[in-house]
Amino acid sequence: MKKGLMLILLLILPIISAVEFDMKTQFNQEETLVAKLSGNFLDPVIDGNVFFYRKGYIRVSIVPKVVEIDDEYYIYAKLPETENNYTISIENVRYMKGSQTTDDSIQKNFSITSNTADFSVDPAAL
Repeated sequence: MKKGLMLILLLILPIISAVEFDMKTQFNQEETLVAKLSGNFLDPVIDGNVFFYRKGYIRVSIVPKVVEIDDEYYIYAKLPETENNYTISIENVRYMKGSQTTDDSIQKNFSITSNTADFSVDPAAL
């Protein structure tokens, strides 16, 4: 019985320790991006760990704000007026990936459409 329980725990542990990056994949121009990041982080996620890239490799100047609430990180950023494909990347943060410690970048792709947002919230006000 104990061996079966240990086997189940070893199979479930990598799933529990995985990083979850939750956000929309499509935004309007000048909309406020809101993303939730959760997982087993060994280093805190700060504003300086969040980078944005256009077309996956061209770094763009989008200023993020990171807030930690109940061991989850919320990332806010006012998006530009430029319609394109973008990537948000969390870099230089150590976290558990299964039973291993890693500092691999955590990335999520999104796009900005040709539509303009009805309103946006300045993340600096939060």
